[in-house]
Amino acid sequence: MPTVKLRDGDITLYTRGDSANWYAGYRLPDGGRLQESLRTANKAEARERALARYDDLKWRKKLGLTQDTVSFAQAADAWIEALQAEVAAGTRRLRTVLDYRPVVERYLKPYFGDKAVDSVVLNDIAKYRVWRRDYWTKGPGSLLKQIEYQRGGKTVRRTLTQKNRKAPSPQSINGENVVLHGIFCNAVTQGWLTASQVPKLENAPQRASDSRARAYPVFTQEEYLQLAAFMKTWQADNTIAERERWRREAICQFILILFNTGLREHELYKKDERTGVLNGLRWCDVEFFTSSQGKELAELQVSGKTGERVVIAQEEAAHWLKIRRATACKDHSSRQYVMAMPDGSLVSSYDSGVAKVLAAAGLRHDPKTGRNRGIYSFRHSYATWRLQAGRSPIEIARNMGTSLSMIERHYYHYLPRLVADRMTDGPIAI
Repeated sequence: MPTVKLRDGDITLYTRGDSANWYAGYRLPDGGRLQESLRTANKAEARERALARYDDLKWRKKLGLTQDTVSFAQAADAWIEALQAEVAAGTRRLRTVLDYRPVVERYLKPYFGDKAVDSVVLNDIAKYRVWRRDYWTKGPGSLLKQIEYQRGGKTVRRTLTQKNRKAPSPQSINGENVVLHGIFCNAVTQGWLTASQVPKLENAPQRASDSRARAYPVFTQEEYLQLAAFMKTWQADNTIAERERWRREAICQFILILFNTGLREHELYKKDERTGVLNGLRWCDVEFFTSSQGKELAELQVSGKTGERVVIAQEEAAHWLKIRRATACKDHSSRQYVMAMPDGSLVSSYDSGVAKVLAAAGLRHDPKTGRNRGIYSFRHSYATWRLQAGRSPIEIARNMGTSLSMIERHYYHYLPRLVADRMTDGPIAI
């Protein structure tokens, strides 16, 4: 068997009887050894490949990296496995994996695939952006008639329409940046690339007008009073069965509590469509108190997308929580959900019930934007009304569990009124 020695014997080229290709044996800087096929029967080409590989091994050793390179697809799978381990340990929510995995499988792995994760540079990311922009219009997605996804443990198929075939929004691009960054950072942890090799991802700019355009339309306070009056009659209908009356009472109180707390839907009550996990407020999270000014209020311990926080509910919300505690939930334990039925039964969500009562009240459709109002309209209305009343944006943001920048992005057109008097102080010569 012919052999060739290179680099003072640190590299040995040789052939084997069972293959026409050349092989290389490397004496590694740490004293170990590595053997692998050079995948060529050409001696000169095998020599060049062996020298390049040996230099790469020495460079990786110097930087503290593993001997072998890892493909982007392998690095992405490893990151998802790491997230799943965190879910099992209780340090991460399952919803995170369910949200990130489709991005990895549909977009990132098909594009970057077998490319070494330590060779992905900013130019590759830029090319990916173009490919991703055209995915649903001219790329692989344009050939799909349906898409499949998981909801509540079941596979759901949805027919794609022309409306669905569009470029990703700035919000989607920035969400994919989170996934990319996670994959690269985990690769650094695994020793597959160095921190200096991680591409610096730039988020797509999001204009305040774009955020407001996506936001659910709000209610005026006059419309709120109109809805409250309608619901009072709607739930008092004597012709309906007892269980339907329970349901209507729950829907109405659900709406009124959201209007007067600014809670997200799942912070009050909702079953996650993907995980099937029920989230919501329990009676042990509710504490009634009297403020220094004599207001009868409620303090809510909420667990939301930004972690745990304390929410001070408006008097109206405290009023309906007390009514619910005294009637619909009077025999329930402190661990029971606030939105449970009188017999302790639970529904998946109040989405359809809310849509129906808004439609029945003639308030589902917003005449200004042409869009339908939904459950998030209650949260947006809460923020809008608090700003119109001159409340501090910082205090509103804290109570709602969001950032000041989000308040400014969605509602900045109300902020100038807060400083109107200060901006117009002083005499003006005419």
